Amino acid sequence: MGARHAALTRPIKTLENNTPTRQHRVQNLQNFRWEAEEIDRQLDRYMVDAWRAIRRVQHERGGDKGASLRAAAYVLAVQRVCEAERHRGFD
Repeated sequence: MGARHAALTRPIKTLENNTPTRQHRVQNLQNFRWEAEEIDRQLDRYMVDAWRAIRRVQHERGGDKGASLRAAAYVLAVQRVCEAERHRGFD
């Protein structure tokens, strides 16, 4: 087992609170071993989807001359919280 593969089998910790990430918990619960390429591919897709969602909100709020990316990300986050509350029955 190479050093790169060995690093993937150790617990992955978040920087904020030193707890395993959700992805790592799922990996452990189901006894999956993911290759670095699969992790990179999934992360890349997640980040690109997030970027597109933020740019969509920015465009809806006036384009590049309207909301900043930071403001668009904040608006998107609030929209997602509101949507989650609606799904849980909080109107």
